[in-house]
Amino acid sequence: MELDAIHAFVAVARAGGFAAAGRQLRVPRSTLSRQIQRLEEELGVRLMERTTRSVRLTEAGESYFHRCGHALDLLDAANHGARAAGVQPKGTLRVSAPIDVARDVLAGMLPDFRRRYPDIELAFEISQRQVDLVAEGFDLALRGGERLRDSSLVARKLATPVFGLFASPAYLAARGVPETPADLARHDLIAFATPAGPIPWRLVGPDGEVEIAPRAWLRANELGLLRAAIAGGLGIGLAEPLTSSLHVREGSLHPVLAEYSMHGGTLYAVYPSARRVPPKVRVFVDLLAEHLRASGWGHSGKPREP
Repeated sequence: MELDAIHAFVAVARAGGFAAAGRQLRVPRSTLSRQIQRLEEELGVRLMERTTRSVRLTEAGESYFHRCGHALDLLDAANHGARAAGVQPKGTLRVSAPIDVARDVLAGMLPDFRRRYPDIELAFEISQRQVDLVAEGFDLALRGGERLRDSSLVARKLATPVFGLFASPAYLAARGVPETPADLARHDLIAFATPAGPIPWRLVGPDGEVEIAPRAWLRANELGLLRAAIAGGLGIGLAEPLTSSLHVREGSLHPVLAEYSMHGGTLYAVYPSARRVPPKVRVFVDLLAEHLRASGWGHSGKPREP
């Protein structure tokens, strides 16, 4: 059954005639007449009596009109709601993020996000695991790494943080201050690691790049734990300077080999499709990129296929 024919019938019934309905729908009177005739043939019942001057609904037509009119009103309301949802940032936004990104990055932008978008509710899963966005119903995931594996997803590059080496003043007083990257071999090291092992330190300094495979006594995949261990005097390790600035001001961290730094894994915003990105996703990612730029945490980029 054609929905256009039902629309035509309801329009003629409401307008009281074919001419008025045709003007409202911008459809020729003859087209409306053919549509309603086909509808009657399909239903096997006459819905309206026609004369050259008027239209009168039959008893079956009256019943059909009330039911179809109500159904079309509900359909119109549903269409309006869907269009509004495609324009207005609102609804629940489900986000997956690693622990360190949630603590060091997201927490700082939440007050501004709440002020700008009070109609969006946030539901975070803070975890180191990589979720399946589509299967698990997530709108967005924040992921770090040099390359994203799933080519079916769209990724927006948000930032590439730069790391420096730090230690506590107490540790340096007890063990000495390294003067070259080679001196690190004589120190207790603390390193970020994956199941495959510690991430190599590719330090860029005055003489170019130096790669070190840290023989770290403490390894973990959570930057906050590592930073706390460094501040606690347990060794030398990499930390992101901006998120470590409070420790530096308080005196619990001190830069080591300050002329050397290392680019960390890029932070991406990952979502299922670049077509018709929901406004709630778009405004969250845009504000996050804005927050990162303002903090100097990294540079932002445009969406791309990973």
